[in-house]
Amino acid sequence: MYPFIETIHIEHQQAYELERHLLRMQKTCIEYYNQEKKLNEVQADILHFASQTKIKTKLSLHYNIDKHTLLPTIYYQKNIETFFLIENNEIDYHLKYADRNSLNQLKLNIKNEDEIIIVKDGKITDTSFSNICFFKQNQWVTPNTPLLNGIKRQKYLDEKKNYFTRNKSRRPFYI
Repeated sequence: MYPFIETIHIEHQQAYELERHLLRMQKTCIEYYNQEKKLNEVQADILHFASQTKIKTKLSLHYNIDKHTLLPTIYYQKNIETFFLIENNEIDYHLKYADRNSLNQLKLNIKNEDEIIIVKDGKITDTSFSNICFFKQNQWVTPNTPLLNGIKRQKYLDEKKNYFTRNKSRRPFYI
């Protein structure tokens, strides 16, 4: 029913990076449905929810071209003990799908406190729930080959933060 999801950080009665989330929703609907989504009601619902929320919340917005629903959960930070490289050359997550089965299957034999780094075609991409950055030669660097171009990743690249750049070699990180 709702093939796509946006996960929005709500804190201090604000919806963080809301414009970027709405832009990604619009791009997703144009690519998938070949039409624009009316976002006024979506934006109003998110802003209303944020204005009523006093604790740090992860707001999952499930949507299709016609409808949407908001599912809030209390935000918690995952404490990762170990990373495992998992290779999968078939995975496609270039749109933020609500169905995360392809990602969850990669974690079947991984403990909850551990995380995977997904390798596709020999290139580092993402973890199962976020983009990834490495500290290399005194700056943060992100692979050129993410599965999903995340909101924060793109924000930092757009702002050309001197501490966050694409892999300068223009080549992917290979394993």
